[in-house]
Amino acid sequence: MKVAFLLLCLLCFALSGCGKTQPVAEAPVVKAVAVRTGTASVQHVPATFDETGTFVADESSNIAPSVAGRVIRTPVDVGAFVHQMANTPATTARTAAN
Repeated sequence: MKVAFLLLCLLCFALSGCGKTQPVAEAPVVKAVAVRTGTASVQHVPATFDETGTFVADESSNIAPSVAGRVIRTPVDVGAFVHQMANTPATTARTAAN
């Protein structure tokens, strides 16, 4: 009995959409747009750039070294280009001599 009821419901559901047609909407007219094209070319684009200015951090934190000492000199000038581990600042006269 339950199977017959399920089949009847399925049949009613399937036939409920028959005979109905949706009105066909006309496609809107699209105007042509003039465009200019160019030829693509392969170029070398550097991955870095040089910039003069001031950089301001979004966040800051106070840090402390793991050893005590005082920075007595930094062997770079303001605005000079530096590389990783090129010049390290001296912390005391004793460590600078070693």
